[in-house]
Amino acid sequence: MSSPIETERLVLRPPMLRDYDAIARLMADPEVMRFLSMDGRPAGRFGAWQSFAGQVGHWHLRGFGMFNVFERVTGEFVGRVGPWR
Repeated sequence: MSSPIETERLVLRPPMLRDYDAIARLMADPEVMRFLSMDGRPAGRFGAWQSFAGQVGHWHLRGFGMFNVFERVTGEFVGRVGPWR
């Protein structure tokens, strides 16, 4: 997997198991998911796990994928960004 990318304000890194709860909260948010999901609906924890596991698998199988993004100073999760296919 890739090393983290750091900017003045952000840290971007491949998904790690400790990120799962933050991803599950993101995917449970209806406002967020209206832009991220095919049907516009929020995901439960199992759906979030499937998505999370898919991201991890993408990194392992293809060598690239979505980054989880954190504020550099606080370490707070702020989202995800990057190529998928």
